Amino acid sequence: MKSIVRNALRCAALALSLSGTVAVADGGTAMMTDPLLGLSFSPDTVRFPTWQDSHATRRDLGSGRKWVFGCAQSGDASTCVIAGMRTVKSDGGGEAVSEPDFGAVVYRRGTMQQVLGTPDRMFDAKPIVSERVRKALLNDAVARYIRAFGGQQALQAQINAQRLTREALPAPTAEALQAGGITVPAEAPR
Repeated sequence: MKSIVRNALRCAALALSLSGTVAVADGGTAMMTDPLLGLSFSPDTVRFPTWQDSHATRRDLGSGRKWVFGCAQSGDASTCVIAGMRTVKSDGGGEAVSEPDFGAVVYRRGTMQQVLGTPDRMFDAKPIVSERVRKALLNDAVARYIRAFGGQQALQAQINAQRLTREALPAPTAEALQAGGITVPAEAPR
């Protein structure tokens, strides 16, 4: 199942590559798009925890700064959704720009990190994580989003302002949001 969020990120990346510019916040900071809901935000004001890279994540995802959007713990191991900004150079020789990456699901045990795939693959017919891990990861993600956006009401306001709908999300993500007290409308408000 292709994720609508991933498709939205691809469209945004395509639009950026065609225009040669990146969306920037008022202060000149590149805007980030989260890998689970597809919400746009400034990393300067919406603060998710920073990910500590390993050789594997730098190799597979680049060396730019990355943030943690959700984690599931199991003993001394964790499975996390991370994403960050990547630098892209224009084919025409223009300036390099920063744009959001698609994110990754990373398994971490001690200092070992393994990139499992993109977050939308958690919802495939043969998912990259178990249902138990996915549920724990999504529940943790909702709590992290509420903290990062400044509270439940602030996250709800962003969901409404950016016209996020239940249709745009995989059912388990919408269910985790609902369990966390966040309402995602069936249709975008008119």
